[in-house]
Amino acid sequence: MPTYKVAKGRELSHSERVDVLVPTFPKATVAVGYEAHMLSAGDDVELPESEGQRLVEAGVLEEADKKSKRRGR
Repeated sequence: MPTYKVAKGRELSHSERVDVLVPTFPKATVAVGYEAHMLSAGDDVELPESEGQRLVEAGVLEEADKKSKRRGR
């Protein structure tokens, strides 16, 4: 997934899917939950390209600089 950066002077609420262990009897059950994060200017976030581009057009996100990958020899 592409990485984006929150634009200067902006904030973004972002939720990530997490597995939650529910203590049930006789055996614990795994369920799906969501964990919220509040991101502020300069924070990086990974989003699907369609959603990221929509937020870039709205001025909430900026495209992150592509980092050059150096090969070790």
